[in-house]
Amino acid sequence: MGLTVARGRSAPDEAGVIRSYYFKDKSLTHIAEQANLSRSWLCRRHVQAMGRLTRRIKGLAWRFFVMTDPVRMARLVHYGT
Repeated sequence: MGLTVARGRSAPDEAGVIRSYYFKDKSLTHIAEQANLSRSWLCRRHVQAMGRLTRRIKGLAWRFFVMTDPVRMARLVHYGT
């Protein structure tokens, strides 16, 4: 569920790159040709998209980690960190 939530917030062009490359098994060259972009520009967009997705997943994992540990949750509420 977390991956779907995180992936769902990506910009449409980034989401399309992620979807095509990882779920539809398209090559970056093929995706670049379909989007009328150079392969190098598409690779940059892919790196940016993966960076955003990684940060979102880490954020979701941290929230889950804190919310499932009563001690950490108490510290968060008490100290705000």
